[in-house]
Amino acid sequence: TPYYTEALKQLNAAGLHIKVGGVEPVDINQCGPAYHIQVTERYRPLGTPGWSKGVPCPWQPDGLGRGGLVIYNSEYWTGWPISKAHLTNTIVHEVLHALGLDHPNTDLDGDGTVE
Repeated sequence: TPYYTEALKQLNAAGLHIKVGGVEPVDINQCGPAYHIQVTERYRPLGTPGWSKGVPCPWQPDGLGRGGLVIYNSEYWTGWPISKAHLTNTIVHEVLHALGLDHPNTDLDGDGTVE
């Protein structure tokens, strides 16, 4: 997919060896094969217009997170007003969540302090 091309070059240059594979069934209620980031789409996966979801898989054998799941909001391809740049960033952003990265500098309780 063209959305991943530049990001994969950068991730591979940083030592993370990631490649786009084939098509496999996705069950959003359980982990896919180890070391796979599975990608699917659903209508409003977080119940909010315009939002998608990327998570590392918490149910891997031996308690090791070795995979993840990305659920893109299907609205992105059905007329949702999103720019190409924002869509490209969102595509990569959710994959990074599936790798285990979180949002930095988050003020979780709104008190002005980063938790």
